[in-house]
Amino acid sequence: MGAHAGTHLDAPSHFIKDGATVDSIPVEALIGPCLVIDPDSDLLIEKKDLLKFNLDGHSRILIKTRNSKKWADNIGSFDTDYVSLGIDAAQYLVEMKVVLVGIDYLSIESYGSDGAPVHKLLLKKNIVILEGLNLSGIKTGVYELICLPLRLEGCEGSPARAILREIS
Repeated sequence: MGAHAGTHLDAPSHFIKDGATVDSIPVEALIGPCLVIDPDSDLLIEKKDLLKFNLDGHSRILIKTRNSKKWADNIGSFDTDYVSLGIDAAQYLVEMKVVLVGIDYLSIESYGSDGAPVHKLLLKKNIVILEGLNLSGIKTGVYELICLPLRLEGCEGSPARAILREIS
C-alpha cells in the first residue's frame, strides 16, 4: 500500500523541497473542531463558491462535493471527472489561515493539473491536505475531527483514519 492510498494526508514535503514530513505535523492541526461545507460546484471549486460560507474562526475545513456519491455508490474505479479545488479557492483558504483542508476524493487537485499549483500553494503554507474522505453520510456543519495518520518517519504522505464526531 502506498502513502497516498485511500484516506490519506499530504505533508508539505510531498511537493515542497525540505518541507515538513508526516512525523513532524503537529497533532493540533489534525485534531479539533472542523467545518464541513458542501459547495455546489460542478467540477472546480472556486473562491466564489467558498464565499457562500462563513469560514471565519474555522482552521480545519472539509469539503463535501458530488464526489461523495462515488463512495456511497461504492464505485471502485478511478474517475478523472471529480470535483477539485481551484487555485483562487486555495489562495482564499490560505488567507483564512486554515491549517488543514480535506476533500472527498483521492486528490484535491484537478486531474492532469500542470505543475500541481493547488498542492504547492497549500503545502508551502504548511496547510495539511487530507484526501480520500468518505463524507457520503455527513451533513454540513461543525464537527470534531480526529485524524490519525500513520507516524511514518520522514514520509511525505500517510494513510490516515479520519473520524468526525458531532459537537453537541
